[in-house]
Amino acid sequence: MNREDLCLKIAELHLKRVEVLQTVEWRIAISLWTFVAGVAMVSLVNADKVKQVAIALGSPWSSITLIFVFLVYAILGWLYVWQFCKENYNSLVTERNRYQRMQNEAVKYVLKGKASDFLILINAKAECWEEPSFKKLADNAFVKTGIWQFKVAVTAALMLFSFAIIAMIFLSTTDKHLNDSVAATGQPAGWQLKCLGGNVSR
Repeated sequence: MNREDLCLKIAELHLKRVEVLQTVEWRIAISLWTFVAGVAMVSLVNADKVKQVAIALGSPWSSITLIFVFLVYAILGWLYVWQFCKENYNSLVTERNRYQRMQNEAVKYVLKGKASDFLILINAKAECWEEPSFKKLADNAFVKTGIWQFKVAVTAALMLFSFAIIAMIFLSTTDKHLNDSVAATGQPAGWQLKCLGGNVSR
């Protein structure tokens, strides 16, 4: 195997790595979105059971449960949109740069002094065009990409929607307590009742 064939073979390996990273990226995104939307739909379909759980927990524990759900969503969102997306983007761009650089190396071996017109160049800072680097990308350039901004928007919207549904179901148990009070006494909760010759506050 000559040098140009070896460079192309290495470039192909980097390209396959890019394809794997892209596949994993969207599988993780769709899995997270499906999970969040699924929690909302399951809660909505089983609203009566969720209410029963909230009533069984009581006022302070149901509030703590809602805070716990919010924290789980917040941590999942942060791990995904900041940690996973950053690492995956940096790895993907790194592998793509290495793929293009190895293509350039093959072109140089074949065309030698005439290779400059066929090289792949990237736009570095201050309009400085240069060959892709082998160095691993480690900055925060991913925040400027439209794909990342789309993921943030979709993830935030689904998580807020899902949490809002769960919160409404939990908070509706307060209305149930008030309705039970009115049905039992004919008066809103908090009114005093005469019972056994004395006043008993509800």
